[in-house]
Amino acid sequence: MILRSDRRRVVMDVGPLGFLSIAAHGHADALSVTVALDGDDLIGDPGAASYYGHPEWRTVHRGTRVHPTVEVDGVDQSVMAGPFMWSRHAEVRVNAVDLAAGIVDAEHDGYLRLADPVRHRRWLLAPPDEDSILVVDHVSGQGRHHVRTSWPLAPALGVVRAPDGHLVTRGGTAIAQIATVATSPLTVDEVRGDESSGLGFWSNRLESREPAWLVGANCSAALPLWVATVIAPTSDGPAVSMLPLRLDGGRLVVAWDVGDRRRVIVVDPSVAGQVEMP
Repeated sequence: MILRSDRRRVVMDVGPLGFLSIAAHGHADALSVTVALDGDDLIGDPGAASYYGHPEWRTVHRGTRVHPTVEVDGVDQSVMAGPFMWSRHAEVRVNAVDLAAGIVDAEHDGYLRLADPVRHRRWLLAPPDEDSILVVDHVSGQGRHHVRTSWPLAPALGVVRAPDGHLVTRGGTAIAQIATVATSPLTVDEVRGDESSGLGFWSNRLESREPAWLVGANCSAALPLWVATVIAPTSDGPAVSMLPLRLDGGRLVVAWDVGDRRRVIVVDPSVAGQVEMP
């Protein structure tokens, strides 16, 4: 799904995994969200890295952890069965789409295979008349799980820790803020060019990669867990101040301040695509 406005392009991946029954060339990136601002990548897909020359690169770049989506318990959404095939495929269901309002509501079943099954549902809210983008993740199931959000940034970008997340810079100038809150305490993280894990790299062509920031947040929590991430352009330092998430009769209330303006979004998971933006 592609949501456009004057300054940005936002894409949410709701398609099937890979090509044909073996999901050839697929990556475990269901429900990933990429963002371009003013024609330049902000959050993107870090690429394939390698086909044959560096199998360890390929494994990492196919995995969920390096894509702009949610990873549960440190495992991929789908199960690899070789360098070009998958034995178990996460299947996406699109619950609702409102292109005019900039709303996508979708979920996948990739983590139902866990001993304590987990379902990941994601709402993308990118109204064409608003600068801020909101991504809401609902991770439902039983028991305690480790949940991680990831946002791979283009190689030319820098990061600085900011309240609830990161300030993204280009040439030392702030261009965006990524702020995340959840219904359980989060730990903010970032990595760039880590050879031991293979994390924090970007690949524009095969058998080549370069360091790039991979930022996000993670927590271990009893489910269900709600996570809300605001991605907002800025040119003057941190602009977003998140308020604690609030549950109201099963609905999630997300609120944040941008400058002197307060934004409030209400998500009702009981109704497909039901989002209030008062």
